[in-house]
Amino acid sequence: MQLLKKFFFVARYLRARLMHRGLKMTGFVFFEPDVSFKIECGGRVLLEEGVYIKKGAILECASTGTLIVKRDASIGCYAWIGCTNKVEIGVKTLVGQSATIFDVNHLTAADQYIADQGYTPGETIIGDDCCITAKATVGANVKIGRGAIVAAHAVVVKDVPEYSIVGGIPARLIKVRS
Repeated sequence: MQLLKKFFFVARYLRARLMHRGLKMTGFVFFEPDVSFKIECGGRVLLEEGVYIKKGAILECASTGTLIVKRDASIGCYAWIGCTNKVEIGVKTLVGQSATIFDVNHLTAADQYIADQGYTPGETIIGDDCCITAKATVGANVKIGRGAIVAAHAVVVKDVPEYSIVGGIPARLIKVRS
């Protein structure tokens, strides 16, 4: 049974390497079933060694985007990461089940439809050793410092200092890790 499981991990790894030109892996990366990559021509996704992506996760990268998931990070089941400009996830960072991470904000002028206005790209940087828990949302132009924890269902719209625990809508400081 273990041998069969290893075979399927290797098969998914090889399939991803062959099918996605913008995908670069700097070592062995683990994929569970139904992981989806949507990489437009010119978009770049870099997955470093030891990254683990769980079932149903979706990683999207526009033609202008760079998505970096650093060494030993984990992307939870059904998480969605959308990258138009730059998204970076740090070393040994955990992204929980159904979490959402993106790097753009739509424009919101009242005189025309939102869908017709376009968006403003930004950068979303999540530091090393962070934990983005289940169903949390991390918005555009946010930097989450090393060792920070984002509580379940939180919506992060401002920077989070190192070793902070934040939660709520919008996310606010709960306490500092000691």
